[in-house]
Amino acid sequence: MPLASGFTNSFSAGEIFDDANDRSDIQPIAKGFKQGTNLIIQSTGSLKKRRGFWDLGASVNVGSPGRLVPFRRSITNALMLEFGNLTCRVWRSNGSPLLNAGVQVQFATPWATAQLPLLRFRQLADVIYFVLSDGSAAPQSLSHLSDISWSWTVLNFVNGPWQPENIDQTSNITVSGGAQVTDVNPSGFGSSIVQAGQSVTLTATNPIFASAVIGDTVRLRQNSGSPSLRSWFAGYFLPAGWMVHFAGNAYLCLDTSGSGNQASMSTPPVHLAGSASDGCNTLQYLHDGAGVAQITAITSSTVVTATVLKTLPVGNAAGSHNTNVTSFWAFGAYGSPGWPRAWPAVVEERLVLGATAKNLDFVDLTRTAGFTPGQIDFHPGQGSGAVFATDACRRRLGDDSGEILWARQATFLIAGTASAEYVISGGLFGDPISPATIICRQISSFGSANVYPAPMEKGLAYIARGGQTLRLIRLDLQQNDSGGDASFLAAHIGARSFAQLIWIPAPDRQLWARLGDGGLAAMINHDEQQVRGWATQALAIPKAAAMLVEDMVSIPGPGLYETLWLIVAGTLGGVATRRLLLLSSQAAAMFMDFAAIYQGAPTSTVTGLDYLNGEVVTIVANGALLPPQTVVAGAINVPAGTILATVGLTYPVTWISLKLDLATLGGTLLNRQRVAGAVIDCLGTTWQSGLVGGPLETTSSRLPSDLATVTTRRFIDRVNFGGDAGTDPRITITEQSPFDFGLFALKPSIVAEVNARGS
Repeated sequence: MPLASGFTNSFSAGEIFDDANDRSDIQPIAKGFKQGTNLIIQSTGSLKKRRGFWDLGASVNVGSPGRLVPFRRSITNALMLEFGNLTCRVWRSNGSPLLNAGVQVQFATPWATAQLPLLRFRQLADVIYFVLSDGSAAPQSLSHLSDISWSWTVLNFVNGPWQPENIDQTSNITVSGGAQVTDVNPSGFGSSIVQAGQSVTLTATNPIFASAVIGDTVRLRQNSGSPSLRSWFAGYFLPAGWMVHFAGNAYLCLDTSGSGNQASMSTPPVHLAGSASDGCNTLQYLHDGAGVAQITAITSSTVVTATVLKTLPVGNAAGSHNTNVTSFWAFGAYGSPGWPRAWPAVVEERLVLGATAKNLDFVDLTRTAGFTPGQIDFHPGQGSGAVFATDACRRRLGDDSGEILWARQATFLIAGTASAEYVISGGLFGDPISPATIICRQISSFGSANVYPAPMEKGLAYIARGGQTLRLIRLDLQQNDSGGDASFLAAHIGARSFAQLIWIPAPDRQLWARLGDGGLAAMINHDEQQVRGWATQALAIPKAAAMLVEDMVSIPGPGLYETLWLIVAGTLGGVATRRLLLLSSQAAAMFMDFAAIYQGAPTSTVTGLDYLNGEVVTIVANGALLPPQTVVAGAINVPAGTILATVGLTYPVTWISLKLDLATLGGTLLNRQRVAGAVIDCLGTTWQSGLVGGPLETTSSRLPSDLATVTTRRFIDRVNFGGDAGTDPRITITEQSPFDFGLFALKPSIVAEVNARGS
């Protein structure tokens, strides 16, 4: 009858799925367990009961799914936006409604119920940029004017991005109509323009407009590829009405400050809008060799009517170098080809969009500082072909047309496609991204699921293709990836599929996962202590059935820590409902779900519990645990004089061990083992322990000297187990109270081995 050597004082490997139970050669197994429902693994290796969820009330549209969008100006200034059908409510970070004149702030939105699951967004300063994952509508921005004033704007793509430019020199577009302004330079280098707002006719030699739709844009460059104008230079005599170009940009001289031709001064024109003086002449910016027109009517596959958005350098038939015919044209990449639908990102003052229906594998970066709440500028370079470091970038990721699903920055900009993962950066570490230096390098080929990654420690946590594997990306300065599979020992959790990830860095260092079946799981990750492990989480179950999690996000809450918010749906109090929940803080020491709190004048009744009608609730009043009650007419009774009461549903804590001694018994599969008891180091009030399938022994920390209020204690106790011998006995510990619980160490007292044949 050998003694067990299975002493465990660290549970940091978390839940281990069945296929790995006998893998004693895998080091983390010794620190794992089979089940740890509603336990949170601590960085020290111990287990603590997860905190409870406060009930904030019914969702904005109880009958249909909603969506949570965090708005964070800083860690001290954050709000929660709760989207419903065509509406949005605003909440403070502590879970209270944001009020204006006593009414919760609520404003209209463009998004109907069916579109809410499709929302993808990225905030920058006071603006949130939204796209739809099906690319069915133009992106919009939501501007925070004040906490009670919000404004929507449909984004205007003023210059791109553009599909590849036409390379067939026989496929031309002729521009006609519009009030043209012509260079009066008599030297024969003349040119014409059509300014913004004018209507023109575009006539093509080939049926290039066959698939065009109203609203599509076209970029037209001068047919010579560069402005056919005199170059500006110091001392140049420039009369009014003459056009010149400098650094690829065309300008019109509006007037001169004197009689006759005036010599240009030494300050060249560099402005890109409006008018400015070179010290003598006033020069109006015209174009950079390319213009933009938007189709307003379609006559045929070769003829359309368009409105000029950006001055067109159409040329002048009388000139010797250019006419109003050009083969340098390109259609816009957004609009009828689809709208961007990947999760957007921001890097180096560039907004990152991508993945239209026509170009699933293209990523687009605006020009530097090229976006506002209303306009997005993907200026690709000058019409002359000159491209500057601040111009927009457009690149294909990979060569297999894998759809770009997300982009997110973690030291470098990382993008995930359905087939691989890429890093997007400048040529060398520290080099800015530019059209000339942008590098799109594949770093793995696992492929991504359509789940937004979470920043975690020094990298990203993302879900691989198929939705069942959590992987990490950790890039050093040389872009070498040291990440890996973070869910392979907990494949039973991944088998439920990962639907959403939220990282809570402190104080728990937990990665929360919403699962495809509406459940939850949480993974500790502490790189410095080399701690990583999963534990299943489960909300308290009402009488009818489990409440399913539909959405979750986090914002900085009280104490500057991230706080987890949930939207859950199901039947509560006998009524189909959706509720908004908020994970309680450590300081609250609250361990119930769907919990409400009363704090105020002495009372004998707690009301406002209509959502719990018919439910049997747990009550802690003035620190004392009261007998369970059924909520009737939204109320319960408490002792007279109660000034503080918490009411809610308790949730079970269940821990089940792996094999008790893998090191010495793991290979003796035919042996039957009898566990007589265990020494358990626990924190709590009352819990039960024993063997799975056998009777459970109740342990209580209460002492005769305890006061009426409940005190949570940590102590070591020896527990005797009953039950027969088996080939794989497991120890289980269960607890269900409104108070804290923790497991620090466990050692089976005696393991008796009996041959499986009884000899």
